[in-house]
Amino acid sequence: MRRGNPCVASSTQDVLDYFAEALWTSCGPNPEAQRLVSEIDTTRPPVFSHGDLVTENILVDETTCTITSIIDWERAGWYPYFWDDSIAMYRMCAYQSKPKACELLWDRIRMAAIENMSDNHAAE
Repeated sequence: MRRGNPCVASSTQDVLDYFAEALWTSCGPNPEAQRLVSEIDTTRPPVFSHGDLVTENILVDETTCTITSIIDWERAGWYPYFWDDSIAMYRMCAYQSKPKACELLWDRIRMAAIENMSDNHAAE
């Protein structure tokens, strides 16, 4: 894998390599993750993404668990299609010491946000 700054990557493959290495370093090797990474289509065009889609930026109604807002758009821009999901997965590793309930809630919120963003891109 190539090391470097993803902000100066010359290809989608460079960005993928950078974040795959960071994820595996933080969370440990995972054969399923490695298989999924190998199946990513690096020829797909960039998409407009939030850029920092993590739990802290997803506001949720505590009584209904409904997403009410997504904040902190300062890193938004054109990124590889897998960008937001990669950032969310990488940052989720920091929550591994939290109780299982928090992890499940985060999984539910993250998937809802990513599915919503995917639906919006598909409609364009």
